[in-house]
Amino acid sequence: VLANILRTDRDNHRRLPNDSEQAQSVKVLARAHQDTIWDRQQIASKARSLLRQYFPAFLETFDDLTTMGAREALRLAPTPAAAVNLRPSTIAAALRKGGRKRGVEVEARRIVAGLRLPHLRQPLQVEIAMGRQAHAYARALTATAENVKSLEAALTSAFEEHPDAPILTSFPGLGVVLGARILGEIGDDRTRFATARGLKAYAG
Repeated sequence: VLANILRTDRDNHRRLPNDSEQAQSVKVLARAHQDTIWDRQQIASKARSLLRQYFPAFLETFDDLTTMGAREALRLAPTPAAAVNLRPSTIAAALRKGGRKRGVEVEARRIVAGLRLPHLRQPLQVEIAMGRQAHAYARALTATAENVKSLEAALTSAFEEHPDAPILTSFPGLGVVLGARILGEIGDDRTRFATARGLKAYAG
């Protein structure tokens, strides 16, 4: 069957690129890194939708739910009732543990004040159930954040070892991550594209 396809429709198919093992590994890591970022954003969107239903003060306090501060606050105070008992010192300790060094006390007070803003409440049992779901989202966001960091470190290492890395990062606006994505999608087979027009057409 494959031989017949090549015999009758050869012009409709491209030869598989002969990319190096290095380029193929960069491709795998670049796609995994991007997929994990998309997963993180999807979880954040679900958490935002949930919080809007029972804890709008949290969304007023944090614009970005993927940040370390937002994740720690959601873990410590997943419900308005928990936020009432949350102390700035507890938040400050969590922020320091997460790596924040400047303005910790001020940020902790801002977070606690924001989470305690009055708003309409769900029935107690409903609020508790939603809080447990939000806590699960907080754990998932922390896990994906760690995965993004780990994959980015592996991607950076693999990309910087490739001989084409200095060429790609010399382009304005291209850093390590975007350069690695381009290398992964285009590859390093010098015979893959006969002309610059062919590369442009492939890139779309």
